[in-house]
Amino acid sequence: MLNVYSKIRTFDDTIVKDLEEVIKTTFKVLGQPTKNIKYNLYVVSKAYIHDLNLSTRGVDRATDVLSFPTTDICAGEVIDLDKYKLDIDPMDNSLLVGEIFICNEVAKRQAIKYNHSYRREFCFLFLHGVLHCLGYDHIDENDRIVMEEIQTKILNKCKITRD
Repeated sequence: MLNVYSKIRTFDDTIVKDLEEVIKTTFKVLGQPTKNIKYNLYVVSKAYIHDLNLSTRGVDRATDVLSFPTTDICAGEVIDLDKYKLDIDPMDNSLLVGEIFICNEVAKRQAIKYNHSYRREFCFLFLHGVLHCLGYDHIDENDRIVMEEIQTKILNKCKITRD
């Protein structure tokens, strides 16, 4: 399940269907449970993400995406809902795996810079955040390669390419 909260007026919410497909495909590819899992996505302004980046990471600039995992899942680990019984939301019987913040303005600028569609850039940033919430990272070179391979595989399966 995906909850989308737009803190800006210019977000094209037609992309939400693509984001839901990205989550579904990600969980299928990684062998994760597909039920009772949710993410919160916040589409924010450049000023908002700049402040968030500064207050949470000490980085004094706007960035494209920030992700905040709400579990201690490690890369490659399958989510065991029984392990998180106390974290299950009784309203919808789901586990919040993470909160993802994407700066719409930076996403648009990067789509132009990397010469691909806004749809592809936004879905990439979202997937990147989802993977961080599932324990994947790119600090170490080997981890970066693994994360990039997963991202490419999932986006290709969703037919969200650079073309």
